[in-house]
Amino acid sequence: MKATILVCACVFLASCVNYKEMSAAEVGCLPKDIVIEEAKMGATNHTWVAICEGEQYICSSYPTGDHGGVAAKCTAKKR
Repeated sequence: MKATILVCACVFLASCVNYKEMSAAEVGCLPKDIVIEEAKMGATNHTWVAICEGEQYICSSYPTGDHGGVAAKCTAKKR
């Protein structure tokens, strides 16, 4: 029973992550102009590729320690 609740909580939390919103400030594009690929959920962070205007950025989230807050960091993918 506890495992089922844990799995449901993880699925719920993962669905709350808005990769486009988190990437926007990092990549300099509006969320509506960003395409997200390769999204993966880890134990304490998420990783994904944000694509905007043909440029790819490798992004990851990390806890800020501020009441469950999360921030993102994106780096241009080398060609």
